[in-house]
Amino acid sequence: MLSNLKIKILLKNAKKFFDEGDFDEALINFDKILLLDNTNEEALYKKAFILYKKNRICEAINLLHRIIDHNSNEESFLLLGRLYFLIGDYEKGIVYYTLALNEDVFNLSEYIDEILFFGGDWELKYISKDFKRFSKYSLVLCDLIIDRYDDIGTKIWKAYKLYSLNCFEESLELINEVINLGQEDYSIYYLKSANLIELNLFKEALDASEKGLSLNSEDVLLNQNKAIALYHLGIFDESFEFFKKSIDLDETTNSYFFLSRIELINKNFKKSLDYINKAIELQLNNF
Repeated sequence: MLSNLKIKILLKNAKKFFDEGDFDEALINFDKILLLDNTNEEALYKKAFILYKKNRICEAINLLHRIIDHNSNEESFLLLGRLYFLIGDYEKGIVYYTLALNEDVFNLSEYIDEILFFGGDWELKYISKDFKRFSKYSLVLCDLIIDRYDDIGTKIWKAYKLYSLNCFEESLELINEVINLGQEDYSIYYLKSANLIELNLFKEALDASEKGLSLNSEDVLLNQNKAIALYHLGIFDESFEFFKKSIDLDETTNSYFFLSRIELINKNFKKSLDYINKAIELQLNNF
């Protein structure tokens, strides 16, 4: 009885330190709990999480296995999947991410967090040797959800990720699938037009950007994509107007570069130089 009371007090203190990000103090308290009850799942899981944050990944994995040896647990499966991916054990990572999907009570938002962890544009970009591998992992996790739940939001996120990886045909195929399912959103048509521009399909890009603008006429990127498509189709006056509108909504270096090109075509050399200087100034200010 006294032991249970002590565990309750220690757990309250440990959770407080954990939530505040004071992992050293939290770890001390979780260790005390585990001395009294070495099967306490919350202490085992949170200790594993702290060890992962301290880059003691193999130790964290061992603790998580102690949990799942007695009780299947989505939370533990998800963290095991992440840790195995981080140490490069792709096969085991897939095993535990799949087990998380098979749990009776499945939290899609937590799984999406894993996709964003590996596929986001955060500090992983600074680890260039891992960025490509982690991007692949995020796409694999998308496929696991799509195969199991056919989730449209995950399909859209995967299409954006494919676009960022220069996989334009695959991204476009997925976006068209989403549109054929009846999804009508301006951001979907932005991505469609962006892929079509990269594939040099400018008439189709113009159609897609106009469809998107019919849903949101004030979107900066759709106005810019329409202007780019018009430029490549040789419709310079109309392209100029849409680049100007795009700048009125939000200045971008790209729009100023294209305005400079159009003025150069029109032999307005001073205006062309003014726009290129504005583009350079904006780019320097963004560093």
